[in-house]
Amino acid sequence: MALADSLQRKIVANAEKECYDICEECGHHIGDKWSPRCRTTGWITYICKECADKADEEYMMDGALWRNGKMLKSKEEIDKEREEVEKELSDED
Repeated sequence: MALADSLQRKIVANAEKECYDICEECGHHIGDKWSPRCRTTGWITYICKECADKADEEYMMDGALWRNGKMLKSKEEIDKEREEVEKELSDED
């Protein structure tokens, strides 16, 4: 049973890695030259730069929040917001 479980985990890990490299809109190979861009409409979708720039939804790129090819929030702003939320949560305990 452990061998089958290990094999299943490897298959799932390989499938996940491969899906990160393919644009789910146009099928373009994203590769390592772009950071993963994803948009969420109830599910994470990996898209290439061209599709991301045309997307009407918000998406993440290099840790920043984007929409229609324009940065909405920098990575630093997002990191600061995350720190503030985590501090608030830890203060509640």
